[in-house]
Amino acid sequence: MLVWTSMLGRPRRRALLSASAFVLASLFVGHLASFYGWSLVWTAAAVTVFLITLRSVGAALWFLSREPLSTCDLGLPEMVWPGGVVGVALEIRARRRVRIQEARVTLTGERRDLEGRTHILFRETRVLATETTLTPGERLRREDELPVPADAPASWRLEQERVRWIVAASVRAKGFATVREQLVIPVTPLPADGSSERRSTQRGTETTNAS
Repeated sequence: MLVWTSMLGRPRRRALLSASAFVLASLFVGHLASFYGWSLVWTAAAVTVFLITLRSVGAALWFLSREPLSTCDLGLPEMVWPGGVVGVALEIRARRRVRIQEARVTLTGERRDLEGRTHILFRETRVLATETTLTPGERLRREDELPVPADAPASWRLEQERVRWIVAASVRAKGFATVREQLVIPVTPLPADGSSERRSTQRGTETTNAS
């Protein structure tokens, strides 16, 4: 079973939070100006903050209106194990006619030592789509698998040291900013008998019993 994450959520939240912060700042300055009296200094401050707020809100609305994609979701498994695969799925829906120049996913294993240096243990990239044109409302779904090395160390963290596995996805559309997402996926050790199939069966049985 895949867990889905919207790749559009972060830039949308960033634009809306920026606009909201300036709106609150404008209201706060206006309140202070009303409390202390509309002197020249307070009036100038209020006008300045108000103009910045208008610019920020306008930029956020412009950014949201120009988004070429209404949906850009990344699906990943809850966990994987050494010698297994990370099944990835990418689902895109176009808001307007757009040309997807490239969509790719990368699995990276990295270890950080006590001195804060990061060492790359493994890296594998899959290109899911290239030079694909979507019409308004058209959907694009791509699936692939990223192999996890059989000798891959499991994810762990102890103070400054850590080992983690990261899935990074990017969708590059012509004329628009690249959409990116990066998620950490846990790599867990295999059971004592080394059977990934048995592990999957047990997880399915537990889910059935719980329901």
